[in-house]
Amino acid sequence: MSMSLFAEHEVTFGDLDGYPDLWFDHIAYCVADPRDTFESLRGVLGLQWDLWEINGDFGGVQVRFPSGIKIEVIHPNSTNDDHFTNRFVARQGRGPHHLTFRVRRIEDIIERAQSLGIDLIQVSLDYPMWREAFIHPRDAGGILVQIAECPVSKVSVPIEEWMRVSAAPPMSLAYIEHGIVDVERARSIFVELLGGSVQGVGGGASFDVTWNGDRTIRFVSGDKAGHQALVVTGALSEEGSTTFKTQLGGELRTGE
Repeated sequence: MSMSLFAEHEVTFGDLDGYPDLWFDHIAYCVADPRDTFESLRGVLGLQWDLWEINGDFGGVQVRFPSGIKIEVIHPNSTNDDHFTNRFVARQGRGPHHLTFRVRRIEDIIERAQSLGIDLIQVSLDYPMWREAFIHPRDAGGILVQIAECPVSKVSVPIEEWMRVSAAPPMSLAYIEHGIVDVERARSIFVELLGGSVQGVGGGASFDVTWNGDRTIRFVSGDKAGHQALVVTGALSEEGSTTFKTQLGGELRTGE
């Protein structure tokens, strides 16, 4: 039997008043220990703490940009080699893991996916506090997509290690850059299924899809699919970009 690696954290539940029927909630990275990312998340990006929640063999820290979109840092919470977080860390060390879209009624998404011919995997509807389905990375342009229904919001008190990091002025997320090979497939998933609004960015090789007014993925057509970068607005140093890549395994750069 595996032993927990991290202590439980008290979580407070709130309602979803004011939330839309579907929203782009967060991008998740997977690392061995989320505390190793605090210098990037608070010291470089100046993000606000939301939550650290333990779910059996894994857990996740969530922090947010001023717009409300979040970065989640998921991590192993046991020595169970078969758990997906341990497999990811063993294979890759750290890096971007998935995108999460929250919905009011997941049955609507399941029905729409069937009508569009989009395969959903690991559909789990039995637990009312967290019902979910996924789109495999090979179908979603190189990254796992999670679609989740949860009737509450969650917060927890920031831990001491977080508060010890000197907070930088908060940066805003301009967009998430994502490479795609199949443009029509990306439009089918992120626009027709997940309800994003398309905005062209010129040249025909890339386009923006936006949710909730200011949460944007920029899809760049090419010969390589997958997450490419977080693009932020604010004063970002080369050292800050390097720290982020070292701690979270992804690219961070400034843009419009």
